[in-house]
Amino acid sequence: MLTRLICATILAFGATVFAADNALFGNTSNYTADECIIGVLETDGNYKTLLSALECSGLTDMLHGNKNVTLFAPNDDAFQNMPGFDDIQRNPAAMAALIRNHIVSDRRLTSQEFANHSTVSTMGNETLRFANTDGKWMVNDSIVQQTDKNANNGIVHEIDAVLSIPSTDQTQAVSDESELFKD
Repeated sequence: MLTRLICATILAFGATVFAADNALFGNTSNYTADECIIGVLETDGNYKTLLSALECSGLTDMLHGNKNVTLFAPNDDAFQNMPGFDDIQRNPAAMAALIRNHIVSDRRLTSQEFANHSTVSTMGNETLRFANTDGKWMVNDSIVQQTDKNANNGIVHEIDAVLSIPSTDQTQAVSDESELFKD
């Protein structure tokens, strides 16, 4: 119960801090490939909720690391439009399962490569399907709004919807994995 309360507080506080920072310093979309994925998300300003969710799920450090990953990053509007997000944000294991459904590990998948791959698997063992509809790339039912935001440890593609809600099995697997690392 305390963990749920802490995660909900982190999400609310994180969104407030990012909003205040944005209001004070402006929303810039300038970033360099010298930044890690977290730096790209912070610089852009459209990912306050995702950044808070990453913190709550314990996956922030992974996206600071040197591992090549592709992140399909739901923007803030995507999370606001997601049914059941309030329940997921109170459960760190469910949040981690949700975020893992947006990460392709060990690959820097550029938008040019979407055409070469009809599907890829995520860290959460979800299958992402690519399609080009009327000149716009789709990942499952989400429109890719911005592509190829390069970082020193991967690449970010902005999407307009959360890709999938984690199943109970995914949430339990993440929870079991977390138990292995407790003292």
